[in-house]
Amino acid sequence: MNKEVEDLNKEYEKLRTDAENLFAAMERQTASLNDEKARTELSRGIKTNKDTYNQTLAKTSEAIGE
Repeated sequence: MNKEVEDLNKEYEKLRTDAENLFAAMERQTASLNDEKARTELSRGIKTNKDTYNQTLAKTSEAIGE
């Protein structure tokens, strides 16, 4: 059982890191857009999805006892 929890923790950390990198890349790409309207809309969408994902991660962390 302990091995399963360790594996879950490792997978959780990898997913968290991958998501952070993905959101950071999307934010950099969005910031470089010249079209202010598109930049604003994309930034808002990224923030909404990032917030939702972070809530999911928090629940996952709690569930696995992180």
